[in-house]
Amino acid sequence: MNTKTTFSQAVSASVRALWDLGVSEISNSLYGTELFNIYDPTATNEQLTNTSGPAYGVLTPEGGEYATNDLYKGYPYTLQLRKFTSKMVISEEAQHFLAKQHEQGVKSYFTLNNPVEHALNALIGNHNFELAKMFYLGFGTTNITPGDAVALFSNSHPIRRTGGTSGNMFASGDTQRALTVDAVKVALDRMNRALSQNGVQFRKVKRFRIVTPVELEADAHRVLLSMYGPSGNMNLSLAGPDVMDARGIPDRGVVVLPDIPSSYSTYWFIVDLDRAANQFWKAQAWGPRMVSENEPSNGSFETDCSTLFQFVVPYWAFCFGSTGTGAAI
Repeated sequence: MNTKTTFSQAVSASVRALWDLGVSEISNSLYGTELFNIYDPTATNEQLTNTSGPAYGVLTPEGGEYATNDLYKGYPYTLQLRKFTSKMVISEEAQHFLAKQHEQGVKSYFTLNNPVEHALNALIGNHNFELAKMFYLGFGTTNITPGDAVALFSNSHPIRRTGGTSGNMFASGDTQRALTVDAVKVALDRMNRALSQNGVQFRKVKRFRIVTPVELEADAHRVLLSMYGPSGNMNLSLAGPDVMDARGIPDRGVVVLPDIPSSYSTYWFIVDLDRAANQFWKAQAWGPRMVSENEPSNGSFETDCSTLFQFVVPYWAFCFGSTGTGAAI
């Protein structure tokens, strides 16, 4: 991006005010960082995997030979780190006259103190966008898949020991339910039935976040905060504070990902923060970083930014997803 022409209006004698909108754009800060952990890879194509605990013991008669047990290794997952870059160049003329603007009487109306002060925003935006894509594109395999090569949100995740399957969507025969109290209750029940590679259920969800686009933020808060459900008898809400506390789920909340497009405005997800601690990572060789230098040959100031990272999902049981469209499953 070359600011030689972009900033021509800023140094024009006719422009006497300039406000910086970059400070209010969504790429000004990282979103959803509580959902994942950071992993520092040691090689570009590093391979990852996971392992289950043992299956249950086997009933054995007196004097009988002990039954064998084993740990089951997950599917291998090979990193494919993604590099994003951004270059900003500003001419020395633009630098000079922008500085002059602040010496004039309209100084208070020029909020852009440095044209490259937001240089990293482009790459922060990439981190936010890649996180959002992992969720709203998670019903297909074009963007990211767990190690089993099945779509992130599926009822066909294979279980190695038993040969069966498990899932993190509403059950076959159900629908892609909209975000409601009853839907969240069923989703948590489904997550509590998710199986590890040895066919053993995971510990029940105790800390979770409902992940939404901007259009569903208020709905998600209402689901979690409503004390009573929509019924003639005004029963306690199955996803409200009293029931959640009684179920041993003290930590719940809402995470909004603004980069989920409006065309996916009905999609919603649940993330179990405890399972995500070892099932959902951002493999980050380096975060957004910047190198600035003067270029004497053309009298410009250049700012180069780059980042190298990838979201990694060795296993799928940390999350649950619904498109919210009511479509049959």
